[in-house]
Amino acid sequence: MKMQISSSNKGNVRVITMVGQFWQKEEIFNAVIDIDHLSFVNSMGLGMFVNAYRRFTDAGGVMVLYKPRSGVLEMLEVSGFEEFMPIAGDQSELEKYIPAH
Repeated sequence: MKMQISSSNKGNVRVITMVGQFWQKEEIFNAVIDIDHLSFVNSMGLGMFVNAYRRFTDAGGVMVLYKPRSGVLEMLEVSGFEEFMPIAGDQSELEKYIPAH
């Protein structure tokens, strides 16, 4: 069974639920981070994106931020993210970085 991940909020705690099998050596080289529902990101959140991006690129993969809202996109642009990190506003842009299979 392929692993499924979901998350929810319980008060001020983010609960991540994993269903299926989790293998430490599972090879995931590409990631699409859907931030369509993210209304704000601060410097700590930006740092988390950078750390995740480095892990994927160090492993030879690609990480794409997908569908940022205008306020979040502005923060990413002001911070220079488009200079080094793929950002896709829609499916066709996403496929430039990670082709559909």
